[in-house]
Amino acid sequence: MEAHALTIRLTNKVEFPFLVLLISGGHCLLALVQGVSDFLLLGKSLDIAPGDMLDKVARRLSLIKHPECSTMSGGKAIEHLAKQGNRFHFDIKASLASC
Repeated sequence: MEAHALTIRLTNKVEFPFLVLLISGGHCLLALVQGVSDFLLLGKSLDIAPGDMLDKVARRLSLIKHPECSTMSGGKAIEHLAKQGNRFHFDIKASLASC
């Protein structure tokens, strides 16, 4: 899975750290890639479809109560709200330095 996480660097200029979501038929994982062999695993799933996982996350976040998301599936609601977010709001590098 580490090799899959790093393949983006073969075709794009992606600096460390970066967030990676790897999805396969058997499992998924979310990790912070801090270096070539330096990964911080943030979460993983076993034997659950990605759509089911997104629905569960959306339920935990009570996104159905959000006026704009009340009729959307979990994944669609997460995507919709993520597009409205400010990707510069949190400084990943500063967060890592305090760990």
